[in-house]
Amino acid sequence: PRRSSRAVMRTPEPEIIRSPQNNLIKRVRSLGHRKHRDAERAFVVEGSRGIATAVEYGHTPEVTLLAHDARLDIIALAESSGAPVRIVERAVFDAVMDTATPQGIAAIFPRPESIVPDTEAPFLLVLDGIGDPGNLGTLIRSAAGAGCDAVILGSESADPWSAKAARSSMGSIFGIPVLTADREIERLVRDRCPHRWLAAGEAEQPYDEAGWSGGVAVIIGSEGHGASAWGRALATGDIRIPLAADVESLNAAVAGSVILFEARRQRGSATAVAPKRPDCCRREYPRTGRRDVKATHGARGSLPNSPETREDTQGFAHNRAAGC
Repeated sequence: PRRSSRAVMRTPEPEIIRSPQNNLIKRVRSLGHRKHRDAERAFVVEGSRGIATAVEYGHTPEVTLLAHDARLDIIALAESSGAPVRIVERAVFDAVMDTATPQGIAAIFPRPESIVPDTEAPFLLVLDGIGDPGNLGTLIRSAAGAGCDAVILGSESADPWSAKAARSSMGSIFGIPVLTADREIERLVRDRCPHRWLAAGEAEQPYDEAGWSGGVAVIIGSEGHGASAWGRALATGDIRIPLAADVESLNAAVAGSVILFEARRQRGSATAVAPKRPDCCRREYPRTGRRDVKATHGARGSLPNSPETREDTQGFAHNRAAGC
């Protein structure tokens, strides 16, 4: 048979970043330092959970980074993020990330604008010197889950926009205002929160016997030294979590979470309730095995129109649209 002289059209392969000296990789590395995060008002979110939650809250990253051998569901998330996708060689990707075993996806986000809550009886979490970013992120996540109106950070607290804090919040940092305490914020706390309870191991009043109605602030001091003079002066009373005789204390994130959800219980249900998944979203989409992005991506990192990948992408997008 006669061969066609027509040229075979090949889909261009996406450019893969292979050098640690690439400008984007250098920027990710620089955002590991607080001074650069503050100067750019931007930060890095690693992992699928945090990125997906941010997108669900309506935040769009500046750019999404994808390891070249990422799983299909990770590829689908990158494509749905609404940002340009850059493919990075796995070794270069892993070297620049904060985690020991990165999932294969990260994104640079602008810092969300945190607005002072406009409510006469707010429910606030005040963190006074929480130095561990993992505890800080966990407490932000608990505050969001308990329905707090805002998280207030004292001057000695860790940076909430660090990779570890953002990762530990599981994306909740995009869903609740995180404010740094200043005179205006402190005045708001004093004026609108007549009950300002400081968690203290030596307190006499059990946390579940405190008053939780109206404006309330929960104050959690540092892991090693407790509350500062500022935190103690802000408090109107101390509370404790009764413990078994052989347990000296609880981790700050655990103690804060216990108190927050008791406050939520007494104040009524939290404002945000997760929607029930429709039956159409109950099947699993591919979550195992890695596929080389070169084999699955077309020009500029776009997903090919293959049935397998299209089904996975559509399933991911449907789940997000349906609130799953």
